[in-house]
Amino acid sequence: MSDKPETLGDRVARIRTLRKISQQALAEEVGMTQQGIGIIEAGGSNHPRKLRDIARALNVSEAFLLGETTEEEASSEPSLISLDEAEQVTMPADE
Repeated sequence: MSDKPETLGDRVARIRTLRKISQQALAEEVGMTQQGIGIIEAGGSNHPRKLRDIARALNVSEAFLLGETTEEEASSEPSLISLDEAEQVTMPADE
């Protein structure tokens, strides 16, 4: 097990995968490109402009994504992706 702390990108990728949401679907919900989500997940941005929207879409708090808390607290705002929509989104095997 690695002692490396989990980054914002790690958290976004882990929760997105856990929720079975593709990078493309998340990007569309928050008004970004799939490449933009990929850059965040790869560690290319430590405080993206769309952080609030990403947190809301993943149903976690901004504080969790930023590593300020270890609790996967739900955001106070409703998710941008409904459960029905999330169930319809399929992830390609390579993501």
